[in-house]
Amino acid sequence: MKLIRLNSDEDKERAARERYGPILLIFVGALLLRVLFVLWLNYAAGAQGLSVPRFANDSVKYDALARSLASGEGYQVRGDHVTVSGIAPLFPLLLAGLHLLSGGKIPIVLLVGFVNALLGALTALCLYHLVRLCFMPGGKLRAREGERDAGRVALLAAALFSVYPFEIFNTAFVLKESLSIFLTVGFALVWVCMLRAGAETRLRWAALAGAACGLSALSRFPHTGLMLMFVVVNLWLGWRRERSLVRETALALFIFALVLTPWLVRNYYVLGQVTLTFHGPSRYLYNANSDLAEPELNGYYEARGEARAEHNKAIDASTKRDVYASESVYLRHALAAFSSHPGHVLRLMGGKLVNMWRPVWAGSSLRTWMVLGVPYLLMMALALPGLALARKHPPPDSPAVIVLYALILFYVMGHTIFYSMIRERQYIEPFLIAFAGYTLSLLLKRREGIPVP
Repeated sequence: MKLIRLNSDEDKERAARERYGPILLIFVGALLLRVLFVLWLNYAAGAQGLSVPRFANDSVKYDALARSLASGEGYQVRGDHVTVSGIAPLFPLLLAGLHLLSGGKIPIVLLVGFVNALLGALTALCLYHLVRLCFMPGGKLRAREGERDAGRVALLAAALFSVYPFEIFNTAFVLKESLSIFLTVGFALVWVCMLRAGAETRLRWAALAGAACGLSALSRFPHTGLMLMFVVVNLWLGWRRERSLVRETALALFIFALVLTPWLVRNYYVLGQVTLTFHGPSRYLYNANSDLAEPELNGYYEARGEARAEHNKAIDASTKRDVYASESVYLRHALAAFSSHPGHVLRLMGGKLVNMWRPVWAGSSLRTWMVLGVPYLLMMALALPGLALARKHPPPDSPAVIVLYALILFYVMGHTIFYSMIRERQYIEPFLIAFAGYTLSLLLKRREGIPVP
């Protein structure tokens, strides 16, 4: 009897090692790669110096806000409480916490780099579980049969993400991307868990999805649109599969609003209105598509266009910083641009697609092409077939894979309609890498002589 129990325990330990060992190695590898990059960028010859926040324009703003928060002066810079309302608060709050934690003893650039490295490694873990659940068939019997294949796809996707240069590149900079991407992949994961959960736990996952989406929105305001995508997809799935998700969706919406409430209250006292940001979506919609705008193709977003700044100042002056009134004016002007200059708008959108999906920035060196451009092209060469094949041959009885498609569609549409640049592409790349892992798993199966779609 003891021998049977011993063998059973050994089998469980072996199964645990086989299941969790590889992903643990990927987590450690992802963390080490990012930490080494942070150290190299800060201590290599020609480094800017640890006192300089990297990516000066955005980083300096974040750092100024963080120092103000850490010193107890509130969310403001040099007495300006209004315009800083356009900066999502979560990363400055994190940065303020790091300032208080370090007490000036550890250079903030280095400390942020280490935190970003940890967030990147945690994102690889989240992506593993997300992809595994998305590609695992539904039903207990089929899930057991498909667990090995889904696990392989998930491991490949997590491994690709952990070594993907562009996701490593931003680790060393004082920017919100590492935090926001972690929260967004985490949101996708709990959304998938909700879709696959039984009736007894589905509401808990819905509440977590609402909280994760709220935090993601507070790290990057455009991510409020993720909740709209969440609602639309859930309603569509409920209608398609004849299993209502109305209660779960309503609960997630409530928790989402609850997470945003402190920031909305703060803005009410500062701006006199319940609004998420000083500059709303209509302003960006107009600026990106007006007859004053010019296509941008160099990989950056520079808001080019004759007299656009003067036009915006005139609207701001006429609406007296009333956010709702300003948004109403910008929306009318945007709709007028769509109706009066449709050809120009299409040309601008075409330029946005080029601007976001070109491999590297205009004028980049051969080294940039080799380090960032070639891996990007290889990733896309794997991701695009995976997108088509997974749609043609989805996992049986599992609606979860639709979450990956929904998030990719959200980012493609958002950056085509509003604005785009190469830097913004990294938000969509984890979900593209999921399909790259799927393609790679099919190639490996074919090499093993196993029939594939």
